[in-house]
Amino acid sequence: MFHFTPARANALLNYSWAANVIALLAAGIFSDRLLVRKPFMLAGGIGAAVLIWLFLAHDYGAPSFPAMVGAASAISIMLGIGYAAWMASFTEMVEAYNPALTATGLAIWGWLLRLVVTGAFLAIPVVVSPVTDPARWRLWYVFCAGGALVFAAVVFVMKGRWSTTRAQADAVAHNAAVDRALALEA
Repeated sequence: MFHFTPARANALLNYSWAANVIALLAAGIFSDRLLVRKPFMLAGGIGAAVLIWLFLAHDYGAPSFPAMVGAASAISIMLGIGYAAWMASFTEMVEAYNPALTATGLAIWGWLLRLVVTGAFLAIPVVVSPVTDPARWRLWYVFCAGGALVFAAVVFVMKGRWSTTRAQADAVAHNAAVDRALALEA
């Protein structure tokens, strides 16, 4: 669609995935340090949706390779920010109900993910055919942006805190309760 050779298109994805990996690691570290997940999930989901919308709203014509690297990497960064915190929140949520169910929860999540990917794999040829039709690609990107917005909406039902102060107070209270329980056992 943008007249890139297959090698150039693959190189574009290399930059995008590299940006995603860095964002995943950074978001995970900062989310753990601040003891909050929801702000990261919300920022990542909404940020990705907005960037996809901006990408679609702009008539790039035939964008340069660096412009496409920038757009794809920015979207990947936002998805990484949201995803790292979401996975941490998901496992914490399952663990809060029953620590023994963490592996089961991740297995169910993995199964559902594969169902969605299979559905997307089957839908892509219908939605994006032929490859050279920009309107079809825009429709596909609208679906992607919608998914990012759904991801952002899920943040509100996930377990977790918005405030670092509240998270730190909860951690202090939890540690004090553990210390009391250990003292009673001794």
